[in-house]
Amino acid sequence: MKQLLVAATRICTEDAVADALLDYEFALAEHHRTERVIVPVFVNEGDTVCEFILGRGAISGSLALPNTAGRRIAGSSDAVSELRERARMVRDELSGPFDDDWYEEPSHDD
Repeated sequence: MKQLLVAATRICTEDAVADALLDYEFALAEHHRTERVIVPVFVNEGDTVCEFILGRGAISGSLALPNTAGRRIAGSSDAVSELRERARMVRDELSGPFDDDWYEEPSHDD
């Protein structure tokens, strides 16, 4: 289990979810986009979900928690699959070859 470091708060989730969330955050930030995602997390009362706005550096990192191996959170596998797919789509959609034909120099009629 890892804690996501968000502002002054730590949010616990499975390792795979934290890793996929950070990867997606990086892909969005790299392409100057933001997205809303909801992922499963663990709080003192039990499993729940947390909503993030990613792409603006909202998550500053993650911290691996000792002695938490094997702790499962419902919905984590689906969340990881969705986050990985969304990160792949962002990279594929926006990582094509640069086309400099889209930009024209403004004319300088004096």
